[in-house]
Amino acid sequence: MAIDFHVHTLQFKDRQEARLVDSYLVMASSLRSHRHRKGEILACLVDFNLPDLIEREDIERMLASAGKSFFDTPGSVTNAIQSAAAALNTDILQKNLSAETAETVSAAVNFAVYHKGTIFLAQSGITYTTIFSQGQIVHFFSTDLNERGLGTSRRFYLNYKQVPIQAGDLLILSTAKPETWNDERLQDSHVISLEQLHRRLMNQLSEDISALLLKCREGKGVVVEEVVDMRKTTPLADQPPAEKEIENVVTSSQAEIEKEANDKGATNSEQEFEEEYPEDVSFQTEPYLAGNEVLSNEIKIQVGETEKATRTNPPQKGPPEERAPTPKRPDRENPLQQAVTGIGQSIQRSGQNLFKKIGERFANQETSLEESTSSHLMSILVVVIPIALIVISVLVYIYSGRREQHQIFLDEAQSYITQAASIDDVEQQREYWVKAYDAVINAMDFGDSDLSNNLLTQTQTVLDDMDLVTRLDFRPATTSQFGADVILSHIKNNDSGLYLLDETSGSLFHAEKSSKGFYEIDSSFLCGPGTYGVITLGKIVDFTLLPTNTRGYELLAVDENGNLLYCQPGQEPVPGSLIPPENEWERIAAMSLDEYTLYVVDAESDRIWSYSGRDFEISAMAGIVFNSHPVDYLGTEEVDMGGALDIIVNKEDLFVLHQDSHMTTCQYNAYRAENATECQDPAPYGDSRIGYEKNPLVYFDSSFRVIQETLYPSSAFYILDNNNRAVLQFSYQLNLEKMLKPQPSRTYPLPETDMTGLGVTTEKEIFLAFGNQLYVSELP
Repeated sequence: MAIDFHVHTLQFKDRQEARLVDSYLVMASSLRSHRHRKGEILACLVDFNLPDLIEREDIERMLASAGKSFFDTPGSVTNAIQSAAAALNTDILQKNLSAETAETVSAAVNFAVYHKGTIFLAQSGITYTTIFSQGQIVHFFSTDLNERGLGTSRRFYLNYKQVPIQAGDLLILSTAKPETWNDERLQDSHVISLEQLHRRLMNQLSEDISALLLKCREGKGVVVEEVVDMRKTTPLADQPPAEKEIENVVTSSQAEIEKEANDKGATNSEQEFEEEYPEDVSFQTEPYLAGNEVLSNEIKIQVGETEKATRTNPPQKGPPEERAPTPKRPDRENPLQQAVTGIGQSIQRSGQNLFKKIGERFANQETSLEESTSSHLMSILVVVIPIALIVISVLVYIYSGRREQHQIFLDEAQSYITQAASIDDVEQQREYWVKAYDAVINAMDFGDSDLSNNLLTQTQTVLDDMDLVTRLDFRPATTSQFGADVILSHIKNNDSGLYLLDETSGSLFHAEKSSKGFYEIDSSFLCGPGTYGVITLGKIVDFTLLPTNTRGYELLAVDENGNLLYCQPGQEPVPGSLIPPENEWERIAAMSLDEYTLYVVDAESDRIWSYSGRDFEISAMAGIVFNSHPVDYLGTEEVDMGGALDIIVNKEDLFVLHQDSHMTTCQYNAYRAENATECQDPAPYGDSRIGYEKNPLVYFDSSFRVIQETLYPSSAFYILDNNNRAVLQFSYQLNLEKMLKPQPSRTYPLPETDMTGLGVTTEKEIFLAFGNQLYVSELP
């Protein structure tokens, strides 16, 4: 059964109801959409902090680009949403970089995607989603006032949620949640008409808001725009004067032009404001070009309090006066901005007084200087003295500002620690400890002190206990560097040494451990793309270590077209190939070897193929020659493999890790009646950490890269999480056992670049790769 989105928009601005003509996009998949996007519907609502700085045509172009990016992206729904958000973020960022003003445009964005009976929600910035269904009302929003949405940094975060949905349900995507929109008043909103709902939402509304109403009805998976006559639905108390009514024959764009013309005589400009939300610590976005932001003197923020904005009174009639420029929505200030503003103003006043006095002195002595032999010296002093004083003032300003800001953040951290100690709820305690930790980190950006070091140790220890974190001391693993373009990903070892895959070249490296504990790169080792006889091997996408064999091969590598390469140190590589399935290979993404059975993931065809290995000389014996015809491992199971990253197999259990962090688990049973393989997609994780969902299907704040299993010293598998700069250790029942994080070190500081690779060895060593840099630590 397909679902149609019946769309209605709502906008209340300047105490008047108006048409929402831009800032939103609702579109369904088409014949040109990627096959993974078939049957999906995308809805998006954006809210710009400075709407006057961006043209309507630019908004429409940005949303169209985001929509195209979504429907062109293969893989999971969250991967497509991430792609759409990235396109929107890039467009806004480019506009900021090319802008003539120092003001930074950002946008809170609200995504809703229908996919096979489920709504996928994603948000960045302050925005709100409410879902009304039979028996429940679901609220979803980010309460962190520090979230500034898209466009402020090249790096951004999305907050995700999944909710089952069916025909008859209602979604409201809005820029805020007014007090009049409470559950008691809106609890049956999904069973009334859109006209009645519009009237109910507009009743007693007093604050600016834009909203997108999506009514789910059984249909063909299309989008239906519905228009409600605003004059019939707007309460009489809130209706505009008769002379400002908009006739049905006037389009929404013409109505805006008429409204703008009617407002030209106004004496006071309107002021936008931001809705106040509870504090939250889920996600934070880096400020973009913070040094160029306009500092507002109208909002004062005290330590430990949140910023509160108020609405200005509507324009009052009175004698005409000079029209003031329209106030912009104030950027959120922090204590640093206040300190910079105050010190900067002091320097400005001092400089003005200095130049005034020097000017007066110079004027008084002008006549005598012309006749004096020291006139040249006086002219030099007039220039040098102000410059010297300005330099001294700037140095004092920088030192005082950094010291003052350091103390402000430490006071803030201590305030959060006090609040955490005063409450009993462990989840709320964790929120305050996170805020305290972030405040200490911010303080240390402006210098170190004994207090900051003590607070850092205290907050980190408490949070580590709550989050199952074990800290490890990492050091450089090699004595020489890999090439600048190298990106290390998969790292595995056996008795012959360490093997590392370079994503850039698609080649493998070999390194051996020296007597001093460092790894030496084997420059003579060859295993990479090239022509080997009649076989041309492309970039290696994955490799697996081989069991003991008569040829002495240490590893087997594969490219995306099914070509194989057997490699060992000191010997030339030997090529091979897999017999393709009937429809040929589309794109091999990963492979895994369990005893003598090879499993290969074809991501584009959504299939997993298995090959039974035999011995080189005795065909009846198992071995590492995989020249048999492939067997469809999934059988009748249908699993989306478009976002598959990696695969591990442990006897009858198979695990596939996806780009959006969800896991597919399959179990093989040859005696099962209908289909030997049974899969669960997605399979729930088990998470006992405080403040986290207990059985998440997806870790939305994570960016998983690599998965690797170990049988010794413990039977477990490890996943590299780049976003949280951690390695997650899971049991084969998908229960999170611990998080391994680097211990900050002054001796061996880790790079600030992305984590790209992971390796766990049987010698209880764990490797982390940061591009071309490799670090190692001992496992506990």
